[in-house]
Amino acid sequence: VATALIAFLLHSESLRKHALKIGIAAAVIITLAIPTFLLVQGDRSLSSLQARGDYYRSALVMFQQHPVTGAGLGEFFGWHTRYKPPTTEDTRLPHSIFFNFLSQCGLPGALLALFFMCSCPIIAWWKMSRGQIVSGDPILWVGIAAGWLAWTAHALVDFNVQIPGGVAILVVLPVLGINWKKTGELHQTRRKPAPRDKPDSKGESNHDVMVRVACVLLAILSMVHIRRFSGERAYEEFYRQRVEFGSLKEMEREARAVARVKPHSPYAWDFLGRAALLAGDYTLAEEAFTHAAEATPHRAAFHFRLGYTQALAGKTEAALASAEIAETWNPSRNEYRMLKVALTKGIPVEELMDPTGRLLEGADEKFGLQEKVP
Repeated sequence: VATALIAFLLHSESLRKHALKIGIAAAVIITLAIPTFLLVQGDRSLSSLQARGDYYRSALVMFQQHPVTGAGLGEFFGWHTRYKPPTTEDTRLPHSIFFNFLSQCGLPGALLALFFMCSCPIIAWWKMSRGQIVSGDPILWVGIAAGWLAWTAHALVDFNVQIPGGVAILVVLPVLGINWKKTGELHQTRRKPAPRDKPDSKGESNHDVMVRVACVLLAILSMVHIRRFSGERAYEEFYRQRVEFGSLKEMEREARAVARVKPHSPYAWDFLGRAALLAGDYTLAEEAFTHAAEATPHRAAFHFRLGYTQALAGKTEAALASAEIAETWNPSRNEYRMLKVALTKGIPVEELMDPTGRLLEGADEKFGLQEKVP
């Protein structure tokens, strides 16, 4: 739509004078058309919009409980399963740049997210107003504004910020409207300032150096995650070979090696625990699920598997405590509730669930546990 609008304006001299007004009006119309289109599409869009509303409500609850720090990056999934309605699907992210940072990083994160969405056009306008860069064709800026608004609107309801290419679009858009030839000439003339301008020139030069140093430091900071590469590679190798290990002992050795280089990840321990559970090695399975639960204490699934393993090993009290934690973090999963009820009533868990922890067909009715979570 932005491309068609630019082409139309470029071939109409009388409309070029009102390009900005026309661009704003078109952007507003497009923005209003998006929810209208979703509403008339049918039940699928309505259910998607309703699900997003549930995601945002969970995010607001997290913000209310942790207004300054948020729940922590990567913690949305665990807290969402705790607060969501039973009919709402699980999700790892709230499908919104604003609610993503509001829930996990608190108010400072939400403000930084809003600043990020607006920073590129604001910086471009600020640089042009100070004469540091020269604007290109104003018609092109209509397309840039429309593209920026489309990106921003979409980022508020989807995953834009999690996709590097999507982030790059926002950063590059304002660059398209700069007249690089004239900007280069402008900077070239500033390299030879008049004597009376030397103090200002020196101050501006110091400012440029500080900006460049800050950018370099930010670039270095953004590469800190490189230290995780060895752990990620070790886990990928483990995951690829998880069904090819010759013995449980070999799998245990590799899982422990992954845990040493990737200590905050629960997944190697989880795979080991499930393999040990199927092999009947409850001691190893309990140790593995304990490590997994310690690495991610807000993930209900690991507490549930730990409780199920402890129940099979005859550790009823420990199993009941683990089951209660699992139900706390995901009260809408009937398996978690049923494990706790079965332990309370003294029902053998092997008669209720298979070795993977899934409910046996008809077992809930057999023991009168078929009542759903309200």
